[in-house]
Amino acid sequence: TTTTTTSSTTTATTAVPTTTTTSTTTTAAPTTTTTTQAPTTTTTTSTSTTTTTTTQASTTTTTTQAQTTTTTLPPGPCATTPVGPTFASLDCRLDALIARIRSSTNIQRQGAQLVNQLTKARARKEDAQGLCRTSDTKDAHSHLGQAIRKMIQFLNRLQSNMGRRSIPAALRAELIAAGNGIKDDLRTLRGALDCPNAALSR
Repeated sequence: TTTTTTSSTTTATTAVPTTTTTSTTTTAAPTTTTTTQAPTTTTTTSTSTTTTTTTQASTTTTTTQAQTTTTTLPPGPCATTPVGPTFASLDCRLDALIARIRSSTNIQRQGAQLVNQLTKARARKEDAQGLCRTSDTKDAHSHLGQAIRKMIQFLNRLQSNMGRRSIPAALRAELIAAGNGIKDDLRTLRGALDCPNAALSR
């Protein structure tokens, strides 16, 4: 008789729990605080104003009517003295022009200066006439030149801006016409001066 004995071996496996320990080290990074000041920018705004002026050209047409200038000569010999380049005629016309300015109420600031220039022109003319009577043609010629210069000054004052503003246009034109006539006859007399005859004739 065979007896078989079966041994049964039981192996018990005990699971040993594995403990895993994780160590985490946190290193705090140093905090660097950088404060940057923003640059201060000052902006200056310049405002340029451009003004454009548009000027329209205007054409002005002025029609001037020719004026007839009548100079009233003083009574006496002047009433019958012909107008021309003679000492006698120049005497009468200078006297009449001076009287015209003095009697006008429209000449304000310029009146005294205008009369002064005419008075000097007459004085130079009278000196020339006296010299011519003595046959001093050279000096008479020179004094007539001085009288002409005074008449030019008289006319320049009338034609100045002050003259235009202070004397009415019609009166100013009358005085300029009379002054130009005297100035031109003084030049004619001076250019053809015949002494002593010119000083003796009327």
